[in-house]
Amino acid sequence: MKNFLIQFQKTFSPILLGLFLFSPYALCGQFQKTETTPPNLKWHYKKSENFKVLFPKNLDSIANYTINYLENNINNIKTKSDFKIRTSPIILHNYNAISNGFVTSAPRRSELFITATPETSHFLHNNNWIDLLSTHEYRHLVQKEIAFRKPFNKMVYVLFGELAFSSISRATMPLWYWEGDAVDIETRNSTFGRGRIPYFNLISRNNLIDGKKIKLNTQLLGSFKTKTPNIYENGYLMVKYLKDTFGIETFNKIVNKAQSQSMLPLSFSRALKKETNLNFKSLYLKSLNTLTVPSTKTTTKPINKRKKNNYANYLYPKETDDGSVFFLKQGLGNFQYFGKINKDGSTSNVFMPGLINNHGKISSTKNKLVWLEFDKDPRWDKRVYSIIKILDTKEKKIISKSKKTHFSSVDISKNGEKLVALSNNPNGTQSLVFLNVEGCVKTNEINLKNGVYSNVRFSEENKLIGIKNNNGIKHLFIYSINENEFETLFKTNQNIGQPTQYGDLIAFNSNVDGVDEIILYEIKNKKTFVLKKGGLGNYYPSFSVDGDFILFNSMTPKGFDVFKLKIKENIKEINFASFCVGCLVVGFKQKEKNKTSFQYESKKLEKPFTLIRPISWGITDFNSSSKGLDDMSFGVTSKDIFGSLQFNGGYKYNFRDKKGEKFFRLSYQGLYPIFDFNLGLKNETSQISNNDNLYDVFWKEKDMTFGIRVPLSFTKSKYFTNFLTSIEYSNSKVSDFRAPTFNGTVSITKDFMGHYDVFVYYSRLHKKTKRQVSSPWGQIILFESKKTISSSDFSGMYFRSDVYLNFPGINTTHSLRTKFRYENQDNNDYMFHEKINFIHGYQNNGVFKNFYGWGVEYELPIVYPDISVGPLINIQRIRYTSFVNGGQINGKKNTFPYIPFRENPVSFGGEIKFDINLFRQDTLFDLGLRWSYITSLLTGKDDLVFELMLGSIGL
Repeated sequence: MKNFLIQFQKTFSPILLGLFLFSPYALCGQFQKTETTPPNLKWHYKKSENFKVLFPKNLDSIANYTINYLENNINNIKTKSDFKIRTSPIILHNYNAISNGFVTSAPRRSELFITATPETSHFLHNNNWIDLLSTHEYRHLVQKEIAFRKPFNKMVYVLFGELAFSSISRATMPLWYWEGDAVDIETRNSTFGRGRIPYFNLISRNNLIDGKKIKLNTQLLGSFKTKTPNIYENGYLMVKYLKDTFGIETFNKIVNKAQSQSMLPLSFSRALKKETNLNFKSLYLKSLNTLTVPSTKTTTKPINKRKKNNYANYLYPKETDDGSVFFLKQGLGNFQYFGKINKDGSTSNVFMPGLINNHGKISSTKNKLVWLEFDKDPRWDKRVYSIIKILDTKEKKIISKSKKTHFSSVDISKNGEKLVALSNNPNGTQSLVFLNVEGCVKTNEINLKNGVYSNVRFSEENKLIGIKNNNGIKHLFIYSINENEFETLFKTNQNIGQPTQYGDLIAFNSNVDGVDEIILYEIKNKKTFVLKKGGLGNYYPSFSVDGDFILFNSMTPKGFDVFKLKIKENIKEINFASFCVGCLVVGFKQKEKNKTSFQYESKKLEKPFTLIRPISWGITDFNSSSKGLDDMSFGVTSKDIFGSLQFNGGYKYNFRDKKGEKFFRLSYQGLYPIFDFNLGLKNETSQISNNDNLYDVFWKEKDMTFGIRVPLSFTKSKYFTNFLTSIEYSNSKVSDFRAPTFNGTVSITKDFMGHYDVFVYYSRLHKKTKRQVSSPWGQIILFESKKTISSSDFSGMYFRSDVYLNFPGINTTHSLRTKFRYENQDNNDYMFHEKINFIHGYQNNGVFKNFYGWGVEYELPIVYPDISVGPLINIQRIRYTSFVNGGQINGKKNTFPYIPFRENPVSFGGEIKFDINLFRQDTLFDLGLRWSYITSLLTGKDDLVFELMLGSIGL
């Protein structure tokens, strides 16, 4: 019996150690942090026949308007009036300054940032933001419902849940369908919408100027080499062509047929070919041919000189007192920064801002430059502020900024002492806020009524100019600050934007014959003029300091340039017929006559009843290898619509070992700290020998982890900062040992292990351009400490510290990076980690006690090929990394007689990586091959290792 127990202990203890080490982490990985709202928001809801709108209490009137709008226009958005759509929650947010909205699955819902009225360059502010946003996002719910009605998709939903169904339906349709169809609906059935705005397809028209047609996959998936339109623009052109040429019924037939065959590859392509005899490429080319481009190029020379041929925009020109011109530069290979055009046309950098809230204007005077920046709440991702920043252009430093504001535009007075800002308030209203430049201290606030206001700026020291949109009718107004009076200069149902005034003359943008041009309006004579036309239109006008010239942007093949023309010599009087006295209200062309505005009852939302929302069930996960299926998980996953509570539980079966385990994971993220809990229960078995006989031994194992973490992220200036701190307690308990075939008693002395894990992570990364392979400047520091508790049967300690540093390379797209690591652990009893994963290609033969590591790598792009193999693969970029790393390992061998060892391996080699798209999906995968040559090994032999890479993971 004694011999048996000794043999059992020798055999079984290493097995227990391995189980204690790996089980909690393999089984109990954390849920990812979700985008949540602050817990102090009091949520309410309104419910109608077809909709359920959730909203913070102070958005009651906006919620009522939204639900009425959707009920009144639902048949204009659906494919057929009798097509029933499942009710999905529509969540209205009022603390996010980013103009956006989305529909998503897992769980199914739509979220609208309803108070973030945009002031973008394509005049979205001229449309009713709620109407446009609601129409576009509800169309996505209609698209999902079309997919849901198909037998195979519904079977996937019943068997596996919402997440699996959503993945199948999205993979069936091309990306351009989803957004293109939604933009078409917002445009086709209404008198508003992005499809009506010339700026919307400006990139596509610009790419056609020289007669070149960008390849289909490049156009759809993007490029590091060429400026390409976004998926909204591409999609709208192709969807519009299909509906206009073949009819809406044919388009719907293609969609229905494709979703009906979602179990087969390329079902949309086949349906398109059958119904129209077109493939993707021919459809794309025909849709481009519907665009009109100017036959002649502008002969006017820009005032800015380009140093390189890369695509870049020099936006929002603003002349200063010394004759230089401020601009905002952005492009594929450029940071977004403020620059200055000198009198000789050369350009110089002024300041690099953070994430700009772009309202289409630079405001500057008296050596001060003013703009808006997004400032995200560190913990709550759906609370984003829009704050004022003021730069001293001589000292090149920030001298003042606002805090926790939601401004959509800002301007500085000519004497440089006052600011006016337009605030989008959390209750859905707007107000004019007046502030002192020094300290951004608010001096006055005026509530605005009877419309949506935009483009507010100083016209004189005590007067403002701006635009008010009331039911789609745009009022160009002058506001007298002293008298607190508004004066409407004219009304129009056309899109207008970027008004600016000098004396009796007002310049603004508007559509003239399908092109955005600059219109000049004389206030006294009420005459209108058009500025000398550019090839693809003129944008963002501003007057010179003396008022004799006008500065503006016009698109060129390499992006927006800055132009300057003498006003009197370059204008032509026109009859701007869009001025109107009794303009027609803008909206849907056909409304249901029997629907009127209704006051829906508001009810308090009891959040505890919304916490459980299953999103997947049945087979929730599986792992396989070249030898077949390794394991499969069965269970259910739930996530509530606010992202506060996530949990999953079920049973995981390992086909190789023929073992199963029960698991449950929970994460509550509705409070400032995130609380995590993980539980695993499993039955284990092994064999031991005694007197040359083998005996089966069985036991039960229970793994449990409790954790608290606080993830924070900051968007401060040009750096993005992340901070994470967490502490976890984990324990594993082994019980119920038995050996049924052994005639004796089975026992073990070590059956419990508990430990704490403390983790601290800090990163500060400089923003990067699209072409840069990594942030040019960056610091990442992390600490991790693990230690067993006093009551644990096993004793162990582990400490790790990493430092990663980023530096600019020789070229702006290159990256030089260094890394350092120190690890230390007690290797007498319990080992938290056995392997070193720091040195490329190296595998330590033994358990380490401490490790010192270092590394240097240099990465650069080689080529931007933009080549594809049909619809299967599209290669956007090829890059190469050279590296050398090494370290010192002290430890002991893991085989008897467990002798100590010291090794100083050095690895050098390289990686070639391909940034690719698969099956015309926009996700960019990072695939590559790494080769590592390892020297200075204890064996005295060098080693050459090849690895296939997916991201930074070796396959």
